[in-house]
Amino acid sequence: MVIGEGEIDHAPMLWIGEEVGKGDGPEVDIAVDPIEGTRMVAMGQSNALAVMAFAPRDSLLHAPDMYMKKLVVNRLAAGAIDLSLPLADNLRNVARALGKPLDKLRMVTLDKPRLSAAIEEATQLGVKVFALPDGDVAASVLTCWQDNPYDVMY
Repeated sequence: MVIGEGEIDHAPMLWIGEEVGKGDGPEVDIAVDPIEGTRMVAMGQSNALAVMAFAPRDSLLHAPDMYMKKLVVNRLAAGAIDLSLPLADNLRNVARALGKPLDKLRMVTLDKPRLSAAIEEATQLGVKVFALPDGDVAASVLTCWQDNPYDVMY
């Protein structure tokens, strides 16, 4: 287990470094979030997910209890993003790739203090920003679908 919820939530299992399985299969890294959107579940809302990732041993990033910047687009804009560029440049590039003016671009993000500068930056460019209280994984998946409500997830 390279990413788990045991340490974060003081759960009895799914600790980083925990070995799982019978020991006779291939060795893999596992990342798991049993409930991505805990608050949504507690409040009876939709879009909470169980998230798991498997990869060859020693290939997943060890990222204990940290926030990561995310930039998600669908396949039509896949070549338009550059993670070394500022958000504004990436938004312009995505709009160009999708053949849209910036005021028709739709960005989804979380309504969190750590993202307030990004929300302000996108809004000043004229981008329509949807700020959700939770659920960035579900929003990321929606962004990847062909007919979806969002062009960018940040």
